[in-house]
Amino acid sequence: MSKVQTLEYKEKLISEIKGFKEKGESFLRKELTVAEFKGISGGMGVYAQKGGEQFMLRLRVSSGILSREYSDLILRLAEKFGIEKLHLTTRQAIQLHDLNLDEVCEIMEESIRNGLYTRGGGGNFPRNVALSPLSGVEKGEAFDVTPFAVCTGEYLMEHITEYRLPRKFKIAYSNGGRDNAGCTSTDLGFLAVVKEGKPYFKVYLAGGLGNNPAFGIELKELIEPSKALHYVEAAIRLFMAEGDYQNKGKARLRYVPVRIGEEAFLDAFYDKLKEVEGDDSFTEFAEEFAACDTKIEKNTKTNQEVISPDKGEVILEQKQESLFAVRIHPICGQFKISDFKILRDFMDEILEAEKENNTPDIRLSMDESLFVRNLTKKQAEILLDKLAAMNMVISLSRSISCVGTPSCQVGMIASQELIHAALDYMKAEGINPNRLPQLSVSGCLNSCARHQISPLGFTGIKRRVDNEPVDAFDLHICGSSLEGACHLGKMVGSMRKKDIPAFLGKLAATLENLDKEYTDYANDMEEDFLKLIDEFKIS
Repeated sequence: MSKVQTLEYKEKLISEIKGFKEKGESFLRKELTVAEFKGISGGMGVYAQKGGEQFMLRLRVSSGILSREYSDLILRLAEKFGIEKLHLTTRQAIQLHDLNLDEVCEIMEESIRNGLYTRGGGGNFPRNVALSPLSGVEKGEAFDVTPFAVCTGEYLMEHITEYRLPRKFKIAYSNGGRDNAGCTSTDLGFLAVVKEGKPYFKVYLAGGLGNNPAFGIELKELIEPSKALHYVEAAIRLFMAEGDYQNKGKARLRYVPVRIGEEAFLDAFYDKLKEVEGDDSFTEFAEEFAACDTKIEKNTKTNQEVISPDKGEVILEQKQESLFAVRIHPICGQFKISDFKILRDFMDEILEAEKENNTPDIRLSMDESLFVRNLTKKQAEILLDKLAAMNMVISLSRSISCVGTPSCQVGMIASQELIHAALDYMKAEGINPNRLPQLSVSGCLNSCARHQISPLGFTGIKRRVDNEPVDAFDLHICGSSLEGACHLGKMVGSMRKKDIPAFLGKLAATLENLDKEYTDYANDMEEDFLKLIDEFKIS
């Protein structure tokens, strides 16, 4: 049994709740400022919502692997506390919103007792370890990176109460070049590759999005997967040694190579790596990590085959013969509990049917979707029919959005409203939106929706137009996180929030008239695209 699942470990985390609740009560009495409370609550996975009366709680679903036990727990909590919806995050976690302080503390304790943690879900801690959601079933993947992500997550959780970092620290494991876990644009990323028939990781260090975004520095060496945890510990030690504890705005790891130079930064990293390799106290963890299995598949097909394209590319053929994965995407990641129960009941039906020998599972993704994996084709089609009313299947409707206002304390704009408004506009005007890409909409500069590496990204801002304040968004085009083709989107101007649906409508109509897909149009006809954008820009 992992140490993080022992009764002793759980009781240790539960013991923190009383002190946290006292601080929360002080905050509600206005004895603590928003910033002061955030410094306390973030590490518990809790944030006050705008207005300071209600709270958000982040359930740290390890690498997005949503087990049957966790699903049942969430449904029990939803029934007990009258929770109507879940928010699937862009870090493969689940957020519960509009809770009072007592509810937060009760949910936190019950979750801990069932092995589902919130500790380190926010604040200056290592966050949930990201993982390609189709790892283990995707055709063309280098190898299944799931065990490495899980072991890394357990290692971090064992030490979660001990970390004193300058700011948050993010780790990602991707199973191949499509980089669905975002390892090229995070603090520490591991990308699975195969060389001469053997498994390795490419390593990316000191990347990140938000203010002053950067892709990670690609290290020259490929490493054996069993050594990844050494790199994790070395990077964290480097961050603690060199990170900026004074200036929060420059406290992320990506600022260190800017400050001291890339060569000095890498020298410092390798010094920490040597230190870790010589640390006897690290040996136990390293040995457990080295036991993770790496099975190289002979199947070299590079893309998931799409079955039933009329269903919007939502049934994907797995590398396992006759098995399929289904993509479920609630609009803006807001999954109604009633729909989640339909999914859970369907999973139970399969597991209880003696004639079926497949074992389905659920993985959360980095784009507010989830994948139900290991289904027969018939099961996949039945599930899609059951959830047809809520499942978003075209790219525009599967757009990514942070929660934004009115929930988020730092959000400037109601980001989710933009996606709804765009879809409503297309329907009202009779415009076919199928050629538009998936949007990434962040309510502020923090890039929670990863707008900076999106084909079409929006950042919430406030602007003055005719001397009046207006809700607006900066527009980013042609970003990409694909391994080997990483580039940040180009910021090409600002638009009023109310004008963006019309802009997207004209873009959709233009693509349809030209018989072009968005990426081809944006890259091959950039001058025309920029002229179209100019029609809607704020001058």
